[in-house]
Amino acid sequence: MSKFDWLDEIAHQYLSHQDRNVRTMAIFVIGALTEMMSANQERHLLSIKETFMRLVDAKYRAGQIAHGGDLWRKTREELLDEAIAESIDQVIYLLTLKEKMRIKD
Repeated sequence: MSKFDWLDEIAHQYLSHQDRNVRTMAIFVIGALTEMMSANQERHLLSIKETFMRLVDAKYRAGQIAHGGDLWRKTREELLDEAIAESIDQVIYLLTLKEKMRIKD
């Protein structure tokens, strides 16, 4: 658990609060906390976000070509089955990578 996980939970609770003043204060506090990061940390975060946006766009489009249909129209069971299959694939890739890292090419 990160030292700021508790903050994420509190921010989520306050940002979804019914009272506009509470939401405004939460936005102010979150904004102040983001100023605590260094310029290098901000650049690193921006790089991660830009890379993620490119990857998620490409992955979504490839999924549409491969599977078609509207993802949001799948049943909960279908979504869960797909998520489990993707998780299994991820573990297979990670274990294979770990094995390759132990073996000198």
